Amino acid sequence: MCPSKFKENLREESENILDSITVNYADFKEVIYEDGKSLFFDEKYSFHNHFGHKRKTTKFPFHKNMLQFLTENSQVNIFITLDENVKPIKKIDQGFLINMVSYCDFCKTIGTKTGGRLKAFLGQNLSIKDINLTETDKDEFIRTYASEKNIVEVVRGFTPDAQNKILDLLNSQKATNTSTEKRGIEQIKIIETTDEILSIFNGLKEIDPKVLKILLDKLNKDDKITNLLSSLTEIELTNLFATHRHNIYQTELDNLEKLLSIEETGNIVEEIKNYDSLKSYMANQPEKIFQNWIEQNLWVFGVEYIKKHDARKIALFSEGDLLMESIDGFLDLIELKRPRLDYEIFKHDLSHNSYYPSPDLSKAIGQCLFYLEKMDDYKLNLEKEHKVKILRPRIKIIAGRTNNFKDAQFQALRMLNSNLNHIQIISYDYLLSCGKKIISIINETTGVKPSLNI
Repeated sequence: MCPSKFKENLREESENILDSITVNYADFKEVIYEDGKSLFFDEKYSFHNHFGHKRKTTKFPFHKNMLQFLTENSQVNIFITLDENVKPIKKIDQGFLINMVSYCDFCKTIGTKTGGRLKAFLGQNLSIKDINLTETDKDEFIRTYASEKNIVEVVRGFTPDAQNKILDLLNSQKATNTSTEKRGIEQIKIIETTDEILSIFNGLKEIDPKVLKILLDKLNKDDKITNLLSSLTEIELTNLFATHRHNIYQTELDNLEKLLSIEETGNIVEEIKNYDSLKSYMANQPEKIFQNWIEQNLWVFGVEYIKKHDARKIALFSEGDLLMESIDGFLDLIELKRPRLDYEIFKHDLSHNSYYPSPDLSKAIGQCLFYLEKMDDYKLNLEKEHKVKILRPRIKIIAGRTNNFKDAQFQALRMLNSNLNHIQIISYDYLLSCGKKIISIINETTGVKPSLNI
């Protein structure tokens, strides 16, 4: 594809990006299969009549590849409908809403193995940015199903400077040929690429360098681009990804500090609308704003948690609670409160010159004790119905600020945490410290310079 055509498509495709929507779980019936995976069927339609089944439909043609896809992508939910307005598929906040007829018809026309049919269906009907695959499947998926339209949409997400860099590269490959013959072997001109590639990745938010290489290879097979990207060593690629990750983490920490500052000085629900960089966290309640930040930045907890469960599926918890699966496979809970507590974290007892939990914090502790009791009472039911492991769960209460704490207050918090069973109280400043430490470790282990902008 020539550069002018590329640029033209870049503009033409701007109106064709899928908008994500939300479905109501109450409108769908959850069917749980032997391996614990679930599919959600639209209650408004009779699937057993559609397939001519005598009983409620659970197994249908090509359903096994959906379950295989869910095994590889446990964070995704699949909702199935017969709605004619949903053809062939819609991207939704919880995963994918798939039209059963479109899906089955597509699967009948291809000869790929069972495990790959859903990926092919997604690749045929969705943009790359709408696909949520495991890292091991991402490269294979893009190589197989990337199209000109998909590539244009991905590159469209780059900054204008990055787009111009790519266009310059495509233009230059038509005018020059850098290869020469030497001793019967093609000698490729080596280009100093690290700084140029870093500038191309400026603003990259969703795709790591290796995936971009695949996209450019798919876009143009010319040796110029291939040699340019392949001249990066594995060490350079590793450091490039580390730099990319470092800058994303640093940006997110900066955003958290902005949120905390707005919370301290004004009405955060309204003030957040004035910041483009914070719009992804917008909500109607202050607690939900900070919940959105934490859900998008679970990395701040290090390797402590590997998966987030949907609290709405378990009636015991509120939507504001975060159900987390620890690295050893057990369920823990994060209870979120506002950074700005009406009575702060501690009150000071002047008569004894000591600190005690504020009414707000005491109420949160009491709520957590209630959760621990109920999780213990309903342990077997919860494990069976929701396929989770529960054993002496731990609860983190994230609340308040400690940026102005005195030594005595830090000591009081340490003493309180040491005397609470399975409950830990941490502040939003503690989260900031954890994030900064993780970034520091990235710098130390990879030699990444904080000043680089990707």
